[in-house]
Amino acid sequence: AELAEWAADLLFWGVPALPLPSFDADPYSGSSPHARTQEQRAVALWQLQGNEVPAVVMSARSLVQRTVSPDEAARLGIEAGRDQELPPDRLVKHLIAVGYVREDPVVSPGQFSVRGGIIDVWSPDADIPLRLEFFGDHLDSIRSFNPETQLTIAHLTACRIAPMRELAAAPQDLKDWAFFAKERFRDERFRRYLKDRTDLAAEGEAFSGWEFVLPLSSPLRGSTFAHLGDMLLILDEPSAIENTLSNLYNYLQNEYHASDEAGDIVLEHA
Repeated sequence: AELAEWAADLLFWGVPALPLPSFDADPYSGSSPHARTQEQRAVALWQLQGNEVPAVVMSARSLVQRTVSPDEAARLGIEAGRDQELPPDRLVKHLIAVGYVREDPVVSPGQFSVRGGIIDVWSPDADIPLRLEFFGDHLDSIRSFNPETQLTIAHLTACRIAPMRELAAAPQDLKDWAFFAKERFRDERFRRYLKDRTDLAAEGEAFSGWEFVLPLSSPLRGSTFAHLGDMLLILDEPSAIENTLSNLYNYLQNEYHASDEAGDIVLEHA
């Protein structure tokens, strides 16, 4: 709520700001972050790579959260032009990896559909979806369209497709995680939790809370500071931030040890 207030105040003074919320789920609860939170983070981190974000608002927890590197964030989204070579099967794999869901017809952001040589996709930062028509591996046509009537609104020469999550994970990435997890958590006390997760991951399927354990096989190499570059950093109530982070680190350390002793599949907070 405070992030929204800050963003509204900045916009009033002519400075559009993107929210960069922290994950709203406890890393040791076995739950995944809310989809909206993941979407906001992914869009902000991707757009930061293009130097097109004048301001970012975030909480203390978001400031210290480990994430992907700037190079990885730059590859999360797609920028494509008409007549560009863009194999549709590669595009579909990418969309799935960055959190899009296949749905026909496309009715909301974060969805895509495939019909022959046509891919409909609705980027989370767009008001309407796009229809991409391919001739072989070449992008032959780009159109925006009305999702209710399916009628074309405009013909475009280029398009941008933002990611739905910052952790790109294809089915093979989850299979790789299952292999490493079996190696890492060999102790008998992990057997029950390990089986629940690796049974799904070995089939390339996600499980609740996978975002917090995927770094076992795909380490997070970036920090929020790396994405901010030379932006001016303004702290609101620095002493409160210091106390918040001190309490957070103590809490996470205690939760990690408790979960580990209980035989849960968890990683120590970095």
